[in-house]
Amino acid sequence: MFYGNIGSKERLDFTVIGPAVNEVSRIAAMCRSVDQPLLVSSAFAVAMGETRSRLVSVGRYALRGIGRPQELFTVGATSSFSAGLLGALLLLDLVLPRRLFCRALCPAGALANFLRTRRTLRISSEPARCSCADRPSCQAACAWGVDPRRAGRFDGCTMCLACLDACPAGNLTVTHHPP
Repeated sequence: MFYGNIGSKERLDFTVIGPAVNEVSRIAAMCRSVDQPLLVSSAFAVAMGETRSRLVSVGRYALRGIGRPQELFTVGATSSFSAGLLGALLLLDLVLPRRLFCRALCPAGALANFLRTRRTLRISSEPARCSCADRPSCQAACAWGVDPRRAGRFDGCTMCLACLDACPAGNLTVTHHPP
């Protein structure tokens, strides 16, 4: 599996590619077919160890582009504590900074944010050329809600560069800074 900025000098997209990503995409697409909000693979179920007993098999399915049928699992009955905890996390997500869980608490997001802080590409802006209001189009285009005009080192920017395409004044530029 590979992740990073992929594309040309004019347009880069931050993405993740590889067989594992394709498999996860196919499993996620099966959620609607089996009427379950969450599905996990048998490999994930095995990795859960003792907590695997909370998973319930929904059957074996042939996934498009995957060579072998996969047994898929979903979460069985949840305790009221688990449901309350999930509800509390969802409420906190509405109040706290955008996608805080993804950027700081999720191991993959925290690692990506840490690696991003050593980036050599940075987005720069010239305040005099910016004619945007409080919520500029470059910030609205950002999946993380980062305002690139005021972005800091630990802001959560993944350098997808969607803000450059959305800037009507062409105010944003990408500059190279050695690590």
